[in-house]
Amino acid sequence: MLIKMIRYVWLFLTGLFCWIFLRLFNKTYVFGRKNLSRQPNVLVISNHQSWVDSWALTFAAFWPWGFWHFNLMPWHTPEFNNFYRHPILALISSLSQCLPLTRKKTKVSDLWPLAHRLKNGVVMIFPEGTRHRGLDQSARDVLSKWESGAACLAGMTKATVVPIAIRGMSDLWPVGKKFPRFFGNTIVVVIDQPVDLSIYWQELGESEFDLVRDRIILKSISLAMQTALQATLTLASKIFYQI
Repeated sequence: MLIKMIRYVWLFLTGLFCWIFLRLFNKTYVFGRKNLSRQPNVLVISNHQSWVDSWALTFAAFWPWGFWHFNLMPWHTPEFNNFYRHPILALISSLSQCLPLTRKKTKVSDLWPLAHRLKNGVVMIFPEGTRHRGLDQSARDVLSKWESGAACLAGMTKATVVPIAIRGMSDLWPVGKKFPRFFGNTIVVVIDQPVDLSIYWQELGESEFDLVRDRIILKSISLAMQTALQATLTLASKIFYQI
């Protein structure tokens, strides 16, 4: 209970900071908040542009209502070597509801703790597996690559999958810079409708997800999620260029 209270206070303070930073110091536009259902077992998938995407997306999609439904504040999946190599950064990450994964070494068994959190709440994940900023603006309009872990996690709990796209974060924290640009950035967040995966959940039935047995279904789920997120990113980019 004490740890949960500490997390609550920490997330409230970081949310307040994000509000000041993203709303007052920069221009942030959020579209489609009604598409994010306020219920457990929701998997949020998003493109990935900067170190601080998780905080920006949590603010955009869950502030402030998440503090009245704290079990629905999202859990995050940072890369272990990036966020847990220093004790202070590891503490900040843990207070921010992070369950780290190790890139290229994650096994299906490593996803079950996340699946437990997902079943009872919300998990946010970046299926690209790494940050993608692109050499120019047009390169940021498309997903760079796609890892199957997000689809596997969704299959474990038959989750509601919500695609969220963000644009402008690569300008806020440019490649090679130690610190972000604090003022004058434009950020666009689009929360799209849930991906329709009902046909795949029916195929899986009531049986527990099995990676070997269900690998063909997994590929279809992964493709559907990728297609949906790319469409959301295309829309976010279109809005970003028009603002």
